[in-house]
Amino acid sequence: MPRRVALALAAGGALLALAFPTAVAGADTHASITLSAGSAAPGTQIIVAGEGFPAHSVVRLQICGNAATRGSVDCDQESSSNLAPSDAGSFRIPIPVVAPPTTCPCVVQATSTALDSPITVPLVVAGVAVGPIQQVVVSQTPLKVVSAKLSGWGPLTAWFGAAPQRTLVLTLHNPTADGIDIPPFTLTRGHHSPDTIVRSIELGSLAAGETRTYRIPVRFDVVAVGNLSVGGDVGVPGRSASFTAGSRAVPWGLVVLAIVAVQLVLLGVRDRARRRLVRPERVGLLARPRRPSAFEVADPMDYWGWQQPPVSEH
Repeated sequence: MPRRVALALAAGGALLALAFPTAVAGADTHASITLSAGSAAPGTQIIVAGEGFPAHSVVRLQICGNAATRGSVDCDQESSSNLAPSDAGSFRIPIPVVAPPTTCPCVVQATSTALDSPITVPLVVAGVAVGPIQQVVVSQTPLKVVSAKLSGWGPLTAWFGAAPQRTLVLTLHNPTADGIDIPPFTLTRGHHSPDTIVRSIELGSLAAGETRTYRIPVRFDVVAVGNLSVGGDVGVPGRSASFTAGSRAVPWGLVVLAIVAVQLVLLGVRDRARRRLVRPERVGLLARPRRPSAFEVADPMDYWGWQQPPVSEH
């Protein structure tokens, strides 16, 4: 009997484990996206639904050719959409269908800094030719980031809580013997770590051995206080390089206003305390010394103030 009970308990535990998976397994990121249609023509829209994405993350959706094998170089950056999933990690959003910069096979790609790798779903784009997949050409000499920094302090309204603005000064060097056409890269921003997608940046091309400095304006959120940072991956696959740059923002105007307000309150308290401690005596404005009447004076000459002539004694 005890053996039968033990077997029954073990079987029941196994069934519970299958019916109710543990929170650790459910917490593992199994993000996925589905499309409302498997094919569409440029100029129309499709609905993209996502599930299992990390909450409070930023997801970027874009249509890519070449099965997105070479990353952002195969994707249309201008029509991309940025969104934030719900607390449950889901979303549902329409995106425009466009012809990607490379031939199909075409896909809808979802990327996020919170994901280990991009997620792709096939999409047939009508009117776009299908070609062989171009593989990634790996180079032993990648694009080099000479320096990356955030400069500037403005605008003046940022001292009072408005959105601070900075300029990303990015210097790149092409150490190879061939020119590089730099595809658009995704610039991200944040506080301690850049995790919010800003926009796609066009850098053009770098000739062999060329070094060039780019100045890219960056606008942060309203009341962004403390550490500010930006980051990105620049270059083609195999020749890309990562960079980060940081700065600080302090609303000094609000700090000064707070100090002035405290000083005014303290001065008001001090003046009020002084008025309570020192009360001046009130003196009537019409109070005058009383003048005696003529009947109270022994000699009438004294009343009118006449001086008597001196009397000489002989």
